[in-house]
Amino acid sequence: MNFKFSSVFNVAVGICCASAAADTGALRKNAEASCLAAKGGEPKVVTTVGDGLGGHLVWLTDAATDLFLCRSDSQARVSFYEPIFGDLLEGAGVGLFASVSVGRDGKQEQRDPAGIAAAACKVYLGDGAEVLSLAPDGLSGAWLSGYAVVLTTKADETFFCDATPNAQVWVLARIDNLPAGPAPVG
Repeated sequence: MNFKFSSVFNVAVGICCASAAADTGALRKNAEASCLAAKGGEPKVVTTVGDGLGGHLVWLTDAATDLFLCRSDSQARVSFYEPIFGDLLEGAGVGLFASVSVGRDGKQEQRDPAGIAAAACKVYLGDGAEVLSLAPDGLSGAWLSGYAVVLTTKADETFFCDATPNAQVWVLARIDNLPAGPAPVG
């Protein structure tokens, strides 16, 4: 009897999870299609990751190997499409948030790279910004990986920020079309 229950349970879980994976794959493909259409020309997708808000972050590059970041919500609406020109803090973050500190015992201690990225975003946005979510931004390999940071201000505005572990802020964009309830992990 336990065997039948276990088999039925495993089949049900398998159907559930396969369906969720298919839905996530379809949402990712829709996000990529929306962002590719927003760019025009012949951009290529570098990588796509869930944004923690039910949408996706789509990193794109063009023929000149310029890097762009696009966010598409769960309805495949583009929230922002930003070229990456460089550090918005113009190097000032490195001085504010050293990645290594010296402890009381005189030994060097590595600081939290995600915390440094979030702090750089908070400084750039100002207005008492608070972090709502923080996750790796999906870049790797030839691209400097960083962190996707979602922040809110005292005026209840929501912003997306992408920053690196060495306190460079690459993108700051307002997000207007957020889901009404808890977001599915995408």
